[in-house]
Amino acid sequence: MSLEDLERIQKAGWMIVAADDERTLARCPAYGCGLKVNIPHGSSVQACDPGLSRDAWDIPIGNYEDIRLVLKDRRQELLLTIPEVEDIAGLSVDHIAKAEKKDPARKPTIETMIYWAQALGFEILLRHTGMPKKTLRFIDETRPMSPRRRQMNKREPRPSRSA
Repeated sequence: MSLEDLERIQKAGWMIVAADDERTLARCPAYGCGLKVNIPHGSSVQACDPGLSRDAWDIPIGNYEDIRLVLKDRRQELLLTIPEVEDIAGLSVDHIAKAEKKDPARKPTIETMIYWAQALGFEILLRHTGMPKKTLRFIDETRPMSPRRRQMNKREPRPSRSA
């Protein structure tokens, strides 16, 4: 196995599940797709369906327990140890060990979560899905206060996005 083999498999759109000296087990990252392939090292790699949109790969997260389990399962799938992931993520010893525990005493900061997720091949993003009814009701009921709130809520300029 070589780094080039793993990079080629990932670049072709596959999600790496496991790897040994002879082959890499990869699966289609689309939600609900159970396709798995064994790719011998050094062989050519067929692209995973390029027609899939990225949001088909999304994993909805509703709370800390959801993300904790997704990241723990992914680490275990890749046969990586907690200290290895901490090293990859640039985190101090025991940051992930404490965060992976069921009912952790301390939950990680969002910055730690981002580094932890990136180390395992995930990105954290926010996607607008519509606001709950309670938020809509507050917006509706507070419109008479809009001019004053606009003044209070002068926004800081957003950092520019680099492409």
